[in-house]
Amino acid sequence: MKTLLTALTLAALPLSLATAQTPAKPKADVKTMRLYKGQNFTGEMYVVEGTRSSLMLEMNVGSIAVYPGEKWEVCDKPRFKGTCTIVDADMNNMGEVAIQSARAVKPAK
Repeated sequence: MKTLLTALTLAALPLSLATAQTPAKPKADVKTMRLYKGQNFTGEMYVVEGTRSSLMLEMNVGSIAVYPGEKWEVCDKPRFKGTCTIVDADMNNMGEVAIQSARAVKPAK
């Protein structure tokens, strides 16, 4: 019995090590958007829930994770002014973008 347990433990070891080395890409939950300071969903993270007319972030954004099927409007100035962009999919290489307001966009009827 001890040999069987040792074999099962050793057989499972490489799988658990591989999983630990390659984490799944972070995903946003429904009705949230995640803003990351770094490229490829790394670094400091800020979660946006609902309409935020003034985020007052002290970081530029390098990547954004959104829940599949959701659309968000992000703007570089508070109160949805300045340059605004619709985000409807994860964006992992944005450079360093200022985002100061964000809101979920309702689907067209």
